[in-house]
Amino acid sequence: MPFMTMWVHTPYIVKSVFTGIISITEVDAVMRDYLTKLNDGNELYFLVDFERVINIPTTLLQMDSIIEVINHSNTRWFVLVNSVGFDSTTTHLLTQDKVKVMGGKDKAIGFLRGMVRLDTGITLKSD
Repeated sequence: MPFMTMWVHTPYIVKSVFTGIISITEVDAVMRDYLTKLNDGNELYFLVDFERVINIPTTLLQMDSIIEVINHSNTRWFVLVNSVGFDSTTTHLLTQDKVKVMGGKDKAIGFLRGMVRLDTGITLKSD
């Protein structure tokens, strides 16, 4: 399976991990799942991990579904984890300050835990 979605910390942080060769259709399926979660009314923090992806589709950040997730009123943060392919300038142009590109998933999870604490006052324990 080229992707897997799971909760890092229910009901705050959702993580999707992509591996190998991925398609726009697979990324779109994950974004549609995110939109369903967002429409349930919870404010969410997303981590999308592309560290083990061989080919990141060049049109990824132009997809309607990813833009809908990023700009949804219940999206607090959207973090892309990737060693190459995106830069912070590109993602920053798409949104105000809801998107961040980071080089490692542990750093990204730490960042999102910090944002949950800042936004809600709740400290999430690390695993």
